[in-house]
Amino acid sequence: MIGEEIGFQPVNTGSKYIIASFGDRLGTKEKLVQNLSRWGQFNILAELRQVHSCNVITINTPEEFGFLSKEADAYVTAQSGIALAIRTADCYPLLFWDPLEKVIGAAHSGREGTRLNIGEATIQAMQALGAKDIQAAIGPGISGEKYQVDEHIWQKFVDSTGIAQNFPFLDLRKVINAQLINSGIKKEHIFHQEICTFSDHNYYSYRRDQTSERQYSFIIFGVH
Repeated sequence: MIGEEIGFQPVNTGSKYIIASFGDRLGTKEKLVQNLSRWGQFNILAELRQVHSCNVITINTPEEFGFLSKEADAYVTAQSGIALAIRTADCYPLLFWDPLEKVIGAAHSGREGTRLNIGEATIQAMQALGAKDIQAAIGPGISGEKYQVDEHIWQKFVDSTGIAQNFPFLDLRKVINAQLINSGIKKEHIFHQEICTFSDHNYYSYRRDQTSERQYSFIIFGVH
């Protein structure tokens, strides 16, 4: 199955048609494409110009995606064969799916995207496509114990999210989890890969190394 090789840790979506995985530093784009090529309905690997926003793109057809502005931090689709990829190196990859309606989504949730609630925006876009019982997985990202910011950034984030933090640290995972629950996802339908990218050298970390490298995570709806 896609995602079971080194470099990608599969997520149990509860559907044989929806495949999702979080990548580590071995999960390169080349390896991702190789894995996806085994999937019978794989048409395109979609990527965004991630700009730390709460903008969400809805992909109705693979052809349409080529004409859309790709400056966004999330996308959703109900079309098969479109792999939604997210690149991260401390920010959080979020993967969403409705196993019955077969609507999927993926989001890049860094500090600014989390402050603006990109998770809720993604859920709303999926609901517009008919999703009803959405599940989500929160992948590896920098932990609250390692993410230190200045007082201005810290206060702005806390004021925007309304969730308590321990200055000077920000716990993005805690906030993302709360936002998803507040957006209607059941607590038992939120899955965590609780890995700190700053602490675990199997993952790229911008804060640790100022690297330009990113790991890939993805979700796809297809039929063998």
